[in-house]
Amino acid sequence: MNKKLIAMAVASVFAAPLSAQAVDFSASGFADVTFDIANDTCDNPNGSVTGLSFAGPNSSMAACSATATDVDGSAANSTVHKFNTSGEVDLMAAEGDLSVRMDVDLMLDNGTGNSASLEQAFFSWNIYDGLALKSGLFNNPVGLEAEDAPNIWSVSHGQIYNILAGQTSIHSGNNVSGAELAFGVGPANIQVGLLNEIRGNNEANSLLFAVDGEVMDGLALELGVLTQESNKAGNPASMENLIDLNAVWKTGGLTVAGEIFSAGKIVDSAYALLGNYDFGNGWGVTGRFDIVNFEATTNSNDKTMTLVGIWKPTDKLTTNLEYRKLDNGESGVAEVSENSIVLEFIAVVGG
Repeated sequence: MNKKLIAMAVASVFAAPLSAQAVDFSASGFADVTFDIANDTCDNPNGSVTGLSFAGPNSSMAACSATATDVDGSAANSTVHKFNTSGEVDLMAAEGDLSVRMDVDLMLDNGTGNSASLEQAFFSWNIYDGLALKSGLFNNPVGLEAEDAPNIWSVSHGQIYNILAGQTSIHSGNNVSGAELAFGVGPANIQVGLLNEIRGNNEANSLLFAVDGEVMDGLALELGVLTQESNKAGNPASMENLIDLNAVWKTGGLTVAGEIFSAGKIVDSAYALLGNYDFGNGWGVTGRFDIVNFEATTNSNDKTMTLVGIWKPTDKLTTNLEYRKLDNGESGVAEVSENSIVLEFIAVVGG
């Protein structure tokens, strides 16, 4: 079909009056643009530096190239001084007690072209007040940090998010497929789900349990549990059952969050502490510290410090300047300090 005809068809759908469509339809999305100012992780692209990723799976921050060279053929940093762009389009429709949502992630990969992936596609049926069934592909409710750039406090995700995203490996990001029941008991919101096994193992399923609620004015707690198949020869990357407890406290312009994570294998425990302060007039700052304790005694701990300056010139545009330092020591490798500085612009529409 002609590209102009496609554009006209899409425009006509968005322009059609809601009453004519007989459903409550809405669309939203965002553009996420980063500029990599410094990233010494990529200064030696042929080296053996390893560790948990600086950026979450949905971040527009670019990964290092193992064979990067400059025009003279010398080893070069493949990420610095480059803009990277990603975005998302979210479509939602509701009719009566049934709603449907679809989130599509879009990515410009410098040098390799464009890509698109499905982040969410699910329906939610409100069976009766206080009880709903959701099924399809959806964001994993386990963990403190949200999936999308406009909903997190920094440019990069924390290490606990990256662990969860790595375990839910059959989908990009920290997302799962299956069905869950959501209901309320007093001040608590409870989610119980049956999922496809999160690493894609055959003839197996994962179980999901999450409960959250505001226990006192300004203080919210959340406990999440996600099961998976055991760590065996055919499933060596499994961390087995995942347990996450997090708390968020808000007072005035201050937000303080803490997270504790535990796994059955590979990772013994992980901790995160985050503080965010809104100075008003669009200005803010975030600080975060993560540490991951590995099961292997020969593997030292990963520690991450993140500092972010925030400026929102408008309600729909956010500018973040992030410095991140990872001290990473792997078995048989001397401890390595990795640093990055990234400038980010997030523009949101709809919603």
